Amino acid sequence: MAPGVIYTRILKRYNVVGDHEESKKRSPLHRIGQPEEIAAAVAFLASTEAAYITGEIISVR
Repeated sequence: MAPGVIYTRILKRYNVVGDHEESKKRSPLHRIGQPEEIAAAVAFLASTEAAYITGEIISVR
């Protein structure tokens, strides 16, 4: 999986003024992703519904 910028403790630690705004501008949704959104993608990939998905990089943005 290749998620974009995700709002985690590490991102909070390096909260340099302006850095998050630039990341938001480059994101298709103009915001920073939440860990729960990545967890939903992981849950899908672990389910039987995704049983035939192999060898792919899934962009979660």
